Amino acid sequence: LLQKFFKKRKIEGRILRMLDSGEGFQGSIWSASNQTDVWNRTVGSKDHQWFWPEKDSYDAAILRLPKSKRELEMCVHIAFSSLRAECPLWVYGSNDEGIKSSEKVLWPLAKTVTTVAYGGRCRVLQAMASSEFSYKNELSDWKNVTRIDLPGFNRDWVSYPGVFADGKLDSGTEVLIKALPSIPDDSRVLDFACGTGLVGGAVQVQLKSGSVDFLDVDLIALAAVQQNIPGARVIPSDGFGRLEDERYDLIVSNPPYHQGKIWSEDFIMGMVTGAVAHLNQDGTLIFVAQRRLQIERLISAHFREIKVLSDQDSYRVWSAKL
Repeated sequence: LLQKFFKKRKIEGRILRMLDSGEGFQGSIWSASNQTDVWNRTVGSKDHQWFWPEKDSYDAAILRLPKSKRELEMCVHIAFSSLRAECPLWVYGSNDEGIKSSEKVLWPLAKTVTTVAYGGRCRVLQAMASSEFSYKNELSDWKNVTRIDLPGFNRDWVSYPGVFADGKLDSGTEVLIKALPSIPDDSRVLDFACGTGLVGGAVQVQLKSGSVDFLDVDLIALAAVQQNIPGARVIPSDGFGRLEDERYDLIVSNPPYHQGKIWSEDFIMGMVTGAVAHLNQDGTLIFVAQRRLQIERLISAHFREIKVLSDQDSYRVWSAKL
């Protein structure tokens, strides 16, 4: 559907593709004279950490439908702020992802919203910015502050749209934090796939001379970490790729286990196997996962001492020691 739609459109100039992995754009469908920039809010090449699109710089924007309404709202504001006057925003996605209902989000923000292509249970919406609307074009416009109340850890916490568990304490993170054992004061700790940094923040409360690093692929999540924990060392990385030879006494994580709408153990498998190279001798990996995930054999293949620290509701907290 996307290939057919964009081949029929003669798009000239500079194009902004947002939250787009490229699955809908096989082959070259753009003019050779076009410049296409991809903004995924995630880690790019080592010399290009693209945090936020430029304002008033694009002739068209293409947005892959985000998962949450709040992230869709933020991305629409960013897109309209990034577009030159009278330039289109196209939003695409499947029916079961909510592309039809996304019109309700677009209409209050746009001058016009039109379905310009549909088929194969997918559709493309076109929206045009309203000159009468003042768009929120700074990250600070989207800050969400929530009160977190846990034993020994009570404070306000910053999050942003699209960051995991935006605006709330998710149950998996709560189970993990409550199950954490006593951690030696001088430990070097990594919060892997840290999100806003809640797990690492709870660990840091226990430490006196130790340290906590925060790793995530999402640059906006890491911006939240830096506001929640001033002075924190953040590591933009997709998995362990940018850690090089660094090692830790403890790695903690509430890892993702979805790829889009599909349950997947791939990320957890990568975390378990990769952690071995980044733990000190006798180092420990502690993480929470859904009970339905069959991962004990995987952990046992790489760690000598396996424990279940908590088995509550649909979650298990695993401790794996080298």
